[in-house]
Amino acid sequence: MSQQHPDGLDRPLQRLGLTVAESKAYLAIIRLGLCTASEIARQAQLQRSDVYRLVVRLHSLGLVEETLDKPKRYRPTNIQQAMLMLAQKTTRRLELISQETKPLAERLETLRPLQEAMIPEPDIFVVRGIVNIRMGLLEAFESARQDVLIIATHRKGFARCPEAENLIEKVASKHLTARAILPVDENSIDDAKWLASTFEIRCPSAQPGVHLYAVDDSYAGVGLVTAQQAGQEEILDLVCTYPAYVEGMKQFFESVWKQSISLENRIAHIMSSPEPTRSA
Repeated sequence: MSQQHPDGLDRPLQRLGLTVAESKAYLAIIRLGLCTASEIARQAQLQRSDVYRLVVRLHSLGLVEETLDKPKRYRPTNIQQAMLMLAQKTTRRLELISQETKPLAERLETLRPLQEAMIPEPDIFVVRGIVNIRMGLLEAFESARQDVLIIATHRKGFARCPEAENLIEKVASKHLTARAILPVDENSIDDAKWLASTFEIRCPSAQPGVHLYAVDDSYAGVGLVTAQQAGQEEILDLVCTYPAYVEGMKQFFESVWKQSISLENRIAHIMSSPEPTRSA
């Protein structure tokens, strides 16, 4: 690893376009005045063979001048003029880079495989309110190709309403593999049966602590604030399209699914219970 010069003068020179070795050699020449390659090498702690190459470069930049005697000796040119010249060259170089950046990016984009270029960048965002959440779900269902997974924490989450009917119709029209885990009680049996025309339904053995949904491998949401906590319009969902996040939500769904019972068994249990527990 290269070390910074004790007085810190090498960094500004490097920002003006000199390499680390060039800045060391140039600073050595300034300190020594008229000097040979061997003296520069000792002062700058460089290999003498490298110094010959470096002074040629510094000479071409107009930073040093050389004598005609043997061995050749070197000294700095006018420092004020030399720094101004380097600054002007750097400014022109930056202007050129700025002009070429956008066309370069466009040309580089054409090199990407077409299939990869069409894949949208993953995103993560928070959605507020049941209406906005359902609109986002509807858009996700429209692009769904394989499966839809849902965990509801309250019967209102799957109650029959125009918005819910739109979601169910979209799933049914695309013939998706649809599964849902719902907390069914005697008050929500009819809604669950209606949903069962499209979804395979199971009921959790314990009340789920969070609602979530996942569409294919591309879209998943999980509840941050539930309706029971804040009301329908203050529900907050964290929605993400990162594949790893979606996969994690799907794995959680599968673990709850395995521990849940069929809708038929849940209804049979409710109907056989002498004093069914009514939900709020």
